Amino acid sequence: MVTSTEELQRAKALSRDKRRFVKITYDGQSCVCEPREVGDMTDGCDGAVLTDVWMTTAEWEALPEFAGW
Repeated sequence: MVTSTEELQRAKALSRDKRRFVKITYDGQSCVCEPREVGDMTDGCDGAVLTDVWMTTAEWEALPEFAGW
C-alpha cells in the first residue's frame, strides 16, 4: 500500500513507463510478446492462455530470446 506522497509519485512514474505485453502459455512453455504479435504467435496453438503483463521496454528486451514451441 502506498502511504506517502513521494511513494505515490514514484508509483505513478513507474506506471507511466510500463507498456502492455502479452504472456502466452502453451504446452508447458511461455513467452512474452507485443500485443500485435499474438495472432502470429498463437496460430495453430489451440488452448494457449493469454495474460496481460506490464513492464518497461528495458525489462522486455532483457527477457531471454524465444526459441519456439
